[in-house]
Amino acid sequence: MNKIIKQILTGRVVSAKTPQTVVVLIEREKIHPLYKKAFKRSKRFLVHDEIGASLGDLVDIVQVKPMSRNKHFQVQKIVGKNMEAVIIEELKEKAAEAIAEVMPEDRLSVIGSQLSEESRSVARLAEASTKRVSESVTEKQKTGKLKSENRKLITDNRRSK
Repeated sequence: MNKIIKQILTGRVVSAKTPQTVVVLIEREKIHPLYKKAFKRSKRFLVHDEIGASLGDLVDIVQVKPMSRNKHFQVQKIVGKNMEAVIIEELKEKAAEAIAEVMPEDRLSVIGSQLSEESRSVARLAEASTKRVSESVTEKQKTGKLKSENRKLITDNRRSK
């Protein structure tokens, strides 16, 4: 009687673009037999997903009969969620609560309008300065002074070397 050994591996979902299929990255650490140095080996598997794992989840996968040319594993269970996304959501909620405690709603709208006025004034100053620079460059180009100034800079640089 042949005993079928089902291989169970744990890995991270790195792609979930196709329906009912996810790409799972399995990383393992191996030790070199001669030098005794640890190094990482990784392998990507196409895995059948009926549970609905999302990007970044830790999953257990089990070896099954081939479902297609490249799919030989199936998601058994989701071990952990994407911790980065969960932490970012928690931080956003805490920040929103802290802002709500410090500043009431009516003050936020006033500050938002002040910021928009300040940003408008900065934009106006930037436009004015770019206009001045472009006008001076066009005037120098018309009079031919720009070329002579560039020649002076080039000769000064050559002399200094």
